[in-house]
Amino acid sequence: MSNLTDKLRVEIRADLLKEINDLKTVIEKQAIEISDLKRQAQFHSKLKTDLDTLAEVTHGQMRREIANNIIISGLPEDSENDSSNVDDILTRIDCRNCEVLHLERVGRATLSRPRLLKAKFSCPSDRMRVIHNSRRLRNDAKFSGVYLNPPGLNVRREA
Repeated sequence: MSNLTDKLRVEIRADLLKEINDLKTVIEKQAIEISDLKRQAQFHSKLKTDLDTLAEVTHGQMRREIANNIIISGLPEDSENDSSNVDDILTRIDCRNCEVLHLERVGRATLSRPRLLKAKFSCPSDRMRVIHNSRRLRNDAKFSGVYLNPPGLNVRREA
């Protein structure tokens, strides 16, 4: 009986040692996986921070870009005369010295109404002066239906 007990002890011990070694291997593999997951989490965290920073910078650049723009609505479409019409408007609202850098029609062309005209000024103070003086167009026969607004406010203001 003693031999049988000793033999069982040896077998159980061998089985336990094998199980312990198998568990050690599994634990080592899981430790490697956990380490990889931690590295990936750190990478994703850094990537998110970088993307958030880029979004803030891009948003700031866009805000600075549109800080010099106005939207002109109600001006009949005539791409050859857009520049002269804008110059005429600026003269009528006493802003002839405000420098327009670029004019661009925006939106899809339709027969029912003219597209909006985006005007980019050389500086925000010129834009503000034009917006402030735009109320003078209300009493002008030629440009009474023309409205000058900052970007994002493309609704017509009634006099």
